[in-house]
Amino acid sequence: MPERVLVIGASGMLGAPVARQLAADGYTVRALSRNPERAAGALGTDIEIVRGDVEDADSLRKAMGGCQRLHLSVDGAGDWDLERRGATHAARAASELGLRRITYISGASAFEENAWFPMTHAKVAAEKVIRESGVPFTFFKCTMFNEALPRFVHGNRAMVMGRQPHRWHFLAAEDYARAVSRAHGSDHAAGKALFIYGPEALTVEEALRVYCARCAPQAQITHVPFWVLSLMARLPGRQKLKDVGLPMMRYFSRVKETGDPAEANDLLGPCTTTLAQWCERQSTTTCT
Repeated sequence: MPERVLVIGASGMLGAPVARQLAADGYTVRALSRNPERAAGALGTDIEIVRGDVEDADSLRKAMGGCQRLHLSVDGAGDWDLERRGATHAARAASELGLRRITYISGASAFEENAWFPMTHAKVAAEKVIRESGVPFTFFKCTMFNEALPRFVHGNRAMVMGRQPHRWHFLAAEDYARAVSRAHGSDHAAGKALFIYGPEALTVEEALRVYCARCAPQAQITHVPFWVLSLMARLPGRQKLKDVGLPMMRYFSRVKETGDPAEANDLLGPCTTTLAQWCERQSTTTCT
């Protein structure tokens, strides 16, 4: 019998590719969702969808029943502490029910020295509670994702928010999803925090130039200082910029990638999709 994996956050930008990859690789996949109808539209018919909430202990335990494995991909959309709270509830239930593996998407900069930022603080705390649960785990300390690039493009402008001097190994979600699925099939990946990096190191501006050339040729690269963005964030309808976009990009302007992807590459295979290749695979409806 194939093992069953519960995916929390399966309808999200990074959770959906994981759920689909696990299903393609022969796992029985169950998705926990507060909105099963929306999740069904994102995931199709091959994945079982159950209604529940990562902060509702009863619905979480019920969804986890009959599962051997768990993948956590929680996005608080500005409620940064949701990752810690969600991991706490999920790890407790996984331990009580005797699950065989928890996988969790963390971040390449998720270390104590960067925990002054609420998102990083939550990720560090989530890793801690999962480690302490006693359930074998694998953490994926990922860098920036190609899938985030369309969010920088608004009409005929592609915004570089503030000064972004650091290079990031931009990663395709499909490569990350394969790594997660392979980790569930590998005992050697248990107890590991693995750095998942794409094949090229690019600044945000360099990545946007590649993306716009293929997917948004009408967009011009524009540098917008943080002080201007702070004023913009005060305007009506800019809550997401205020709560998520601006704090995140301030953070990324200060921190760098750390770690080495060599162990992940050896265990799970390297991530090989270049940004140009990823752009070529995008449909005209996906591209801005």
